[in-house]
Amino acid sequence: MKDTSVALLGTHLDGRRICLCVTGGIASIETPKLVRMLRRYGAIVSVVLSQDALQFITPQSLQWASGYPVVTQLSGSAEHLDDTDMILVAPATLNTISKCALGIADTVVTARLAGTLATTPIVFCPTMHESMWQNPLLQQHIGELEQLGVTIISPRFGEGKAKMPYLDTICYAVIRRFSTSLTGKRVLVTAGPTRGSIDDVRFITNRSSGTLGVLIAQELWLRGADVTLIYGPGKAVPPPFLNVIPVETAGEMLHKTLEALETKHDAAIFTAAVLDFAPADAVKGKLPTKELTVTLVPTPKIIREVHCRHPALPLVGFKLEAGMTIDALLEKAWKEMDAQGSCLLVANRLEDIGDGFHRAFILDHSGILHRPQTKGELSYCLVKEIARLEGKNHA
Repeated sequence: MKDTSVALLGTHLDGRRICLCVTGGIASIETPKLVRMLRRYGAIVSVVLSQDALQFITPQSLQWASGYPVVTQLSGSAEHLDDTDMILVAPATLNTISKCALGIADTVVTARLAGTLATTPIVFCPTMHESMWQNPLLQQHIGELEQLGVTIISPRFGEGKAKMPYLDTICYAVIRRFSTSLTGKRVLVTAGPTRGSIDDVRFITNRSSGTLGVLIAQELWLRGADVTLIYGPGKAVPPPFLNVIPVETAGEMLHKTLEALETKHDAAIFTAAVLDFAPADAVKGKLPTKELTVTLVPTPKIIREVHCRHPALPLVGFKLEAGMTIDALLEKAWKEMDAQGSCLLVANRLEDIGDGFHRAFILDHSGILHRPQTKGELSYCLVKEIARLEGKNHA
């Protein structure tokens, strides 16, 4: 691997040509990392640097990050008219945003924007002092640009500043801007463990971290879906762009799931590791430390409850077993599909899950569709099947 090469994390941006325009903000020092991150998803990145940006970042660093010469001024080659699939302005200063809205083209960046505003998707990542962000004229310009189809990624706020969004937030927003396979579709995902309280201090739960469910919800969002994540107390932290509804018990998860599905959804995915049994009654306060007998009662099967109420809704179930052969797992999984009313099911064994690997089977009623080996691969393949399913339903 060459020094300028990157290891791929995905193919979401495979072959997409992105022009990164860097303007004069201190956040520009983060742009080499942003270029490398976009390339990790397959993008081909070229860079345009304003003269103000040169106070903070060098052309050499961005040429190393992108693998291409950096444009810092216009020449007879008419660089401002180069063909590309997207213009990404990060950081985007008040000056550049306002000039773009007013049609001013007096820098290499504003000329690039003026030359492609009508033909190419544009994404702005604003950064400035918070008082400048609140400037009513800037907000007017932002509204005008959004009406023209420009995407504005909201900044982070803190220390009196409107800071550039986190790099992964920018990268994911770019991916979503290109994705159309699930645009306009609403998908519900349950994820994480649930808890059953013994008293106000103690509870029983399971070992689910919620990582897979969060990855699936994220992959759905990247492909354009509007995602509702019903999330138990897992260890994985959902990204800020997901609509997360926190729950703790199996009963709460069922209630919030049914409540969310009162609004029309196009699919529901049940990755949550819901307790099969929970304590019958939780004791107020803390029980004394002594031998204890706890009566457990069955919890509701959420996917079956949903199927009873929404029989036409496409459902995706999960089946985890331990200590059985693969043939026995698959036989049980297909029976479970019929019992759940699901159209897709992910089957796996506890012994096939560990650090860096998650071997599983993605099934439909006709057979095995995929044999993913990692959580990332599982998420990618499963969401691809959901997009294919939605395409068939739409047709």
